[in-house]
Parts: sequence; structure tokens; C-alpha cells
Amino acid sequence: MLTLHWIDHLFAFALTIVAPAFAFAQGKVHLDPAEMNLLTKKYIYQTNSLFLWAIAGLALFIWFFFDRSWGLLGFQTPQYKLTLSHWTPHVVAIFIAAYALDIYLNMATAAKRQKAKAHWLHSAPFMPSNMLEWRYFAILAFSAACTEEIVFRGYLITYFTHLLGGTEQAALGGMLVSSMVFALLHFYQGGKSVAKIVIFAFGFSALFVLTQSLFWPVLIHLVVDLLSGYLTMRLFRDNAES
Repeated sequence: MLTLHWIDHLFAFALTIVAPAFAFAQGKVHLDPAEMNLLTKKYIYQTNSLFLWAIAGLALFIWFFFDRSWGLLGFQTPQYKLTLSHWTPHVVAIFIAAYALDIYLNMATAAKRQKAKAHWLHSAPFMPSNMLEWRYFAILAFSAACTEEIVFRGYLITYFTHLLGGTEQAALGGMLVSSMVFALLHFYQGGKSVAKIVIFAFGFSALFVLTQSLFWPVLIHLVVDLLSGYLTMRLFRDNAES
């Protein structure tokens, strides 16, 4: 069992209580799409990347300070000889199918694309609208994939698993809490998006628990973010051309 210290509890409290409360109080983002030029978007991408690395850096420092096994945090190759690890390819396949279905449901027709366009212009006008912006956005996507998986999957799930007794039920509890917190921090995208993010975050969590590695969660998270940025770029570009 991992020995937890007061700093673990304080860090977990900040992540699971303070951060979601702040996100909820802030509400949806109110940014003027007309003001979202390249320089503004670059600033948003870079500052958010730095902030994410700072949070992940704190988690890594706590791990280093108490001389813990990096494998517990997920810094190891996927472990495929665990009891339930044979479910890994099934979870990956389900995740890909669910994401593809979500894309289809939102972009299958011109009307749906127009609705998706309006949603992203309102909730996240800082998303890229051309390939140059997408290249800068890729830095944020990489940062988010790495840091969010370290913090929400590696750190939080491991924390709650050991806090609740180290059982399979405790791991499931950690997965649920981590997924809910992760989704609530995306409240600015709206309630419907939060509900979808809970499901996708649970998929990331399942991959981490099944393989005891951050490899699959980071890889799929990165692909999802890059593809989301590319699709919104296409939507925004179509919007500019229409």
C-alpha cells in the first residue's frame, strides 16, 4: 500500500473540490470570436500549456519527494499480464467507436455541422481556424494529453485507490471521481459536453487501470485533441468562407 501524506490530501482537495468549484463559478467562457486572432490564440495555447505543466510538475514533485515507484504513477510500459488486462483492446475499440459515433452525430449533415459550428464559436472560439493556428494548438494538445493524464489518471486514481483501501472497488471509485472531476473542469463547454467527457474520461481511466500505464491514455487523448482541433478548424474555416 502507498503511504499517503498530508500534502497528498491537500493536492487532491485542490484538484477535486477547489478546481471544479472555481470552474463552475466561472461558468461558460465569454470570448468574442472577432477578437480571436493568431496572436491571441497563441497566447491562450501557450499560457494554458504552461499552467498544465505547472500542475503536473507539482504532482511529479510530490511523487519524487516521497521516493515513490514511478510505475505506480503509470510511467512504465503497458502491463498486459494483469488479471483484466486482456480487456485493453476491447476498451480501445469501444472508445474509438464511441468517438467516431459522436463525430458522425455532430457532423453528418449540413444542419448538424452548422449547429456544431455555433456551439464551438460560442463556447470555445479560441479553437484553431486554419492550419497555422492548428500547429500552435498541437502544442496545447500535447501538453494537455501528457499533463492531464499524469494528474487525473496517474495521480488521482492512484491516490483514491490507496485512500479507499487498495481494492478493485477502490480503483473503480478512483476512476469515477477522477472522471467526474475531469469533466467538471470542462464546464465552460456546456452541460452536454460535460456528460460526454465523463464517458470518455472513464475510458481513459479504464485503460490506465487495466494496463497500469499512461501509454494508452496519453496516446488516445492526444489523438482525440488533435482531431478535435482539426475538425473545429474545418468548421470555423467553412464558417469564414460562407
